[in-house]
Amino acid sequence: MRYPDGGGLTAEERARREQVRFAAAELIEAGASDRQVARRFRVSRMSANRWRRALAGHRSADRAGVTREYKESDSYLANMASDY
Repeated sequence: MRYPDGGGLTAEERARREQVRFAAAELIEAGASDRQVARRFRVSRMSANRWRRALAGHRSADRAGVTREYKESDSYLANMASDY
């Protein structure tokens, strides 16, 4: 969060909000639109879209990690050396 005090929320309220985000992530992964997510969790479509983009960002970071591991592997380096 942006604020050191957690945005004015208690630990219990932050935990509840995080549960909502996880539930929304499951719905998003199931193929629900921003409008459906917003309606289900009574948030704005902008919030639902932020959650979708954040989820997509985590997925792409996971894929980048796999790619990075492959590039650092011996087979990748051997293929690169054979090209020169």
